[in-house]
Amino acid sequence: MLKDFRIILDLGHSAIKVALFRGIQLISSSSFSLDKLPEIFVYIENELFPYTRLIGLGWVNYPKYGEFLALVKSSWKIPIVNLADNKTEYIPVNYEPPESLGLDRIANAYAALELFNPPIVVADIGTAVTVDLITDDGFMGGYILPGPKILTECYMNITSQKISIKIPNELPVYLPQSSQEALSFGALITAYGGLKESLDIIRESIKYESLIFTGGFAGYFHSFFEESMVFPNLTLEGYNQMLTWHIEADTE
Repeated sequence: MLKDFRIILDLGHSAIKVALFRGIQLISSSSFSLDKLPEIFVYIENELFPYTRLIGLGWVNYPKYGEFLALVKSSWKIPIVNLADNKTEYIPVNYEPPESLGLDRIANAYAALELFNPPIVVADIGTAVTVDLITDDGFMGGYILPGPKILTECYMNITSQKISIKIPNELPVYLPQSSQEALSFGALITAYGGLKESLDIIRESIKYESLIFTGGFAGYFHSFFEESMVFPNLTLEGYNQMLTWHIEADTE
């Protein structure tokens, strides 16, 4: 039925993801730079509006959120659900204060529990890296680390040389012999080391059943952690489940 179609908007730190779902099935998804708002609106109106009557909005980019929500509400007359409303009610949240937990981390945990039996570790590797533990008791906490993009920008700022830093595809087996190699491998070791240490600490406290990678760099780091499973749309899936939660709550 037409009402089964819904749009999920994921307002992130550096991009907006736009996804079309029919019920729990992901039909399509696209990503746009935050400075491409006119393109996003044209895409949604031309490609998605004929199929949908409901929008769910998830977000982590706090400075842009209010501006974007006001623009959406003034442009479109279909119902828009702020998925941050009741955000601590989707699953139990063991975090202080609970309201400070990022909506994307809750969405990842919510979606992961639909896929696997806990305990589960979810690593969202994007602009920032979050490494979170989910058990039968809900969201149990985790780590926030700088992501590869942040690290490369940071490393470029510590040298006066004009160097292009690109994170290598494998860990070094030799000593770097140029500033470019030294900085590039340094960024990789920092990102890899932080992720590995976080996973090791969690593993010492609990034997988790599944390790899920998501985010823009999930596929890249999967090659370093063979036990990981990549779910590139985990956050979108979680936001869609949150929207279903709101729909069902409104019908009770």
